[in-house]
Amino acid sequence: MYGGADFLGGLATRRDEWLRVTIYAELVGLVPLALVTPIVWPHQPTLVSLGWGAAAGIVGAAGIALLYRGLGMGAMSVVAPITAVCATVIPVLAGLALGEHPSGRAFVGIAIAVLAIVLVSQGSHGSGKGTTSGVGMALASGVSIGGFLILIARAHGNGLWPLLVSRLAATSVLIVLALAQRGTLMPPRALRSTVAWCGCFDAAATVCYALAVHPGALGVVATLISLYPATTIVLARVVLSEHLRRRQAVGLAFAAGAVVLITGGAG
Repeated sequence: MYGGADFLGGLATRRDEWLRVTIYAELVGLVPLALVTPIVWPHQPTLVSLGWGAAAGIVGAAGIALLYRGLGMGAMSVVAPITAVCATVIPVLAGLALGEHPSGRAFVGIAIAVLAIVLVSQGSHGSGKGTTSGVGMALASGVSIGGFLILIARAHGNGLWPLLVSRLAATSVLIVLALAQRGTLMPPRALRSTVAWCGCFDAAATVCYALAVHPGALGVVATLISLYPATTIVLARVVLSEHLRRRQAVGLAFAAGAVVLITGGAG
């Protein structure tokens, strides 16, 4: 569902302004999240956890906006895996700074991730949307999303409430930005269905993640979550007929392997 949301968000930003797309997706995603949160966690959350959620939302707003912008201006099959690898590496490095000790496998994964980014970022032959477009956006998005994961992890034990607050904060920041630019908040009518599905998939994926990680092993769940670019790449290949050079295909394989090594070895 994360991969499908990214594909639809990137598709929409190729036809409309990225800020409107992001705001509308966030607003639509708020509805199911607001309905499910009190059911999943009926207990009152702590103020500290809500504060971490709000901070995560501000950082996450930057991450999702940069991601959709990158997906709209560059090849989805390149932007998605770069973002995923960066979003995985950043929490591992933060864990090191906080005194965690990942296994040697995680360190190998970080090295492979760097190589994967170099390979995937190589340009393609021929005309059309170049694969190097959006690489900077993807890197910045990955760092921001990694920051979101770090901050939201600080709010553990309070169900979906921190996630709901984070989305409220993210939506508020994006709306203020749009109003400051004197722009409209709604995408064209023809795109609203696509963007609405994007927001629903993203919110549903977030809920599924929270439900899965509560009884399950974090390493296993995080590994599966981090492989979401595979869905984006397949959809981009089938729907948009995006092509990759051989070294980029190798880079994608390395990216997948790096994510598995990092998340599996950081537990």
